Amino acid sequence: MHGKGRMFRDIPLDGSETNQKDPIEIQANKFAAYYLMPAKLVKSEFQLIFNLPRINSSDYKLANNFPPNYAIELKEIAKDISAIIHSSFGYSIASRFKVSVEAMSIRLLNLKLIVD
Repeated sequence: MHGKGRMFRDIPLDGSETNQKDPIEIQANKFAAYYLMPAKLVKSEFQLIFNLPRINSSDYKLANNFPPNYAIELKEIAKDISAIIHSSFGYSIASRFKVSVEAMSIRLLNLKLIVD
């Protein structure tokens, strides 16, 4: 897609961190997400596992006995939801798609399956 170019590294060789993402890397990540975790299949599996079209943060807090005013970021909820091994199925949604919890949590957020 981009021809021969440089190799991508998350962290530069000098160990410094950068907040800027390479546009080519962003494209590669999106392609990987769409290929490994197709929206239709993720939504279908999510519905099957959780028996809900989406999970909102207030329901998550209630189900996990957090106080209503407890502050928790959606990305933390998404990571937890991605890693939960459902007792009836014996797998998590991340393991079902053979991706990392982090990758699945980003996909769940992008598909608005975890909402405020």
